[in-house]
Amino acid sequence: MNKQKILLLAVSLALQTTSFCFLANTALGQTEEAGNMTFTELQTKLDKLRQGGYRPVKIWSKQLGTFDSTSVKPGYWVEFEKDPNRLPWVARSGKNAEHYQQEFQKWTAQGYTPMDVNVSCVGSQPLYCAIFVKLPNAPACVARHNMDNAAFQKQNATCMREGYKLKAKSSCRGTFAAIWQK
Repeated sequence: MNKQKILLLAVSLALQTTSFCFLANTALGQTEEAGNMTFTELQTKLDKLRQGGYRPVKIWSKQLGTFDSTSVKPGYWVEFEKDPNRLPWVARSGKNAEHYQQEFQKWTAQGYTPMDVNVSCVGSQPLYCAIFVKLPNAPACVARHNMDNAAFQKQNATCMREGYKLKAKSSCRGTFAAIWQK
């Protein structure tokens, strides 16, 4: 076999494996998704699934389309996985840059690791969502937000050179947020 066929086969197998794992986890009740929620609905869903032993692994928001109102409202989406270890976690959403920084400092000071971050454009200001998890033997990490593209590219190059891998990246209208882990 030539290199192109081997690469195509490897990619095909990887996609099949990923799809199988996702479908198996969904069929076994190991993953759950919820979306198009208001802030209050999101909080209710987070509380309910926490009690069921789930942990959020991805969170994001975007502007909800409204036809009968001129107000701009964020909508929230979240993906959960069953967590047999029931690791402590915190999810924060709808924070401006200053409030996100305060949440970041609060939770990392208590030993939590940022696992996901999202920046969305709702109205004229970027809003941040994040998930923090208290991990045993947490990996070293670097997290930055409120960056423009040039700052992101520079930080990404620095982190890669230092052995970090990009864990999460989000951008909206030229504002970036990212997490790198070793």
